[in-house]
Amino acid sequence: MRADRTKWDRRYKSGDRPHDGPPSEFLTRWLPYLPRGRGLDVATGLGRNAVLLAEAGYRVDAVDISSVGLGLAGARAAARGTRIRWIEADLDSWVPPADRYAVVVMAFYLNRKLMPRLLAAVRPGGVMIVETHLRADREPCRSRSCVAWRFRPPEWRP
Repeated sequence: MRADRTKWDRRYKSGDRPHDGPPSEFLTRWLPYLPRGRGLDVATGLGRNAVLLAEAGYRVDAVDISSVGLGLAGARAAARGTRIRWIEADLDSWVPPADRYAVVVMAFYLNRKLMPRLLAAVRPGGVMIVETHLRADREPCRSRSCVAWRFRPPEWRP
């Protein structure tokens, strides 16, 4: 979607870099227990989780809509000596290869229509890690944005 690409390219160009920090604590904690092989980082942004996977020995593909974000992520990866295959794509329509990845990571991005395609990309014995916000009873969710970008437990089941 052109509007999403423009929005994220502008944010990255302006220096507004959400999630520009260390990799996911959840992913970092579980990394020693995950199957080895190929990794996919979905909505990679600035590549923090992709770099973590590459440094752990995974052959990593990282996909995002923003060419600016991918450029910054590529520079970060190069500075750390990691090789990552960067894919610029609209996640509303992108289809990953089936049965390819030992680990698929999607952190703080939620696209319900993409979920079945990501599950199909997980090889037998592989795992999919989704880290996102939840809508909870104690935390009212009244805005359209809140509803769109948060899971309602137990909303999604494989």
